[in-house]
Amino acid sequence: MSPDPVRPGELRDDDHYTTALYRAAIGPVGTAYYLPLFTQWELEHRLKTRWNWAAGLATLDWLIFRKMGLHALAYVGCLAASALLILVVGVAWMGFSSAAVWSLAGGLGVIAVLVPGWLGNRWFHAHCSKKMTLALQTHADVAQACEALGREASQRKRGYLIAAVHTILLLLAGLVAARFAEFSEQAGAKPSLANSAPSPQTASGRVIQAANTPVALVAQPPSAPTSATKPLALAIPAIPKASEASSVKTQAPAPAVKASAGIGIGTSAITSYRINVGLFAVASNAQAVREKLEAQKLPVLTDTLEMPRGTRIRVRVGPFTTQEQAQAAAIKIRTLGLEAVISEP
Repeated sequence: MSPDPVRPGELRDDDHYTTALYRAAIGPVGTAYYLPLFTQWELEHRLKTRWNWAAGLATLDWLIFRKMGLHALAYVGCLAASALLILVVGVAWMGFSSAAVWSLAGGLGVIAVLVPGWLGNRWFHAHCSKKMTLALQTHADVAQACEALGREASQRKRGYLIAAVHTILLLLAGLVAARFAEFSEQAGAKPSLANSAPSPQTASGRVIQAANTPVALVAQPPSAPTSATKPLALAIPAIPKASEASSVKTQAPAPAVKASAGIGIGTSAITSYRINVGLFAVASNAQAVREKLEAQKLPVLTDTLEMPRGTRIRVRVGPFTTQEQAQAAAIKIRTLGLEAVISEP
């Protein structure tokens, strides 16, 4: 409908029917915003773009409130398809970094706000026009059509119900996220507590290493024993009797050390090589690697480290007194498909 040239900018005498139909189709919510806009579009025969805050910031809720179900499905489908495209093409295929993925996700969020914000009025205008045409086709006069449109229009109670459901869903999502974070924290704390105490295999491996480590005799004055010789001197077992010799050999296969007056025992600067196999965030992965190494009769050392990204379990092999021994063990470790980095003293 074109404006009357005698009265520019005003509705013609028969335009009040269109205004009444628009008012009924829009409903009691937002009439002051949408009715002047839609009647102006009818007069000018041109749809001007105008920003809609409700459509831009609360798109899905706005579409559901206005009973635009197909638009809501299309909106959700476009968001899901775009997110899936970023994950499949960007992460799995192109190998984007986390920064690039977050940048794409941020751009998708901006588009998800701008597009419905600028086009929301046009979508709602087309929706109202379709309802008005259908109402005029199924009713005898304009009054009945307006009455039918008014019954189908969105009421304030519908908006309150949608807001309540949205709030409940947000609260449930927050509770689920909090529970998941708590569960993850507890699951991450259990392996570190379990690995803080050495296992029987680790303890036995350390005893064997200590027993196989050569000990040098260092002459010390009897009147001034050093602090380093005191704990070693206390650790020397008493010389067993002949009847107990066999049992002592099986329990402590340490080399015999002769002690005499004026001679103390001390440790010399022994070269010690260790092989770093890896750092593991999951305790089961570290245990699996440990079992592989122990199956090859290698001395395994494990300890727990607190790092900026969380607790890590370090797996090492050694110590070895010579570099040749360490290199031979590293070759055996690499045949298992594991890393082997020799740590020199």
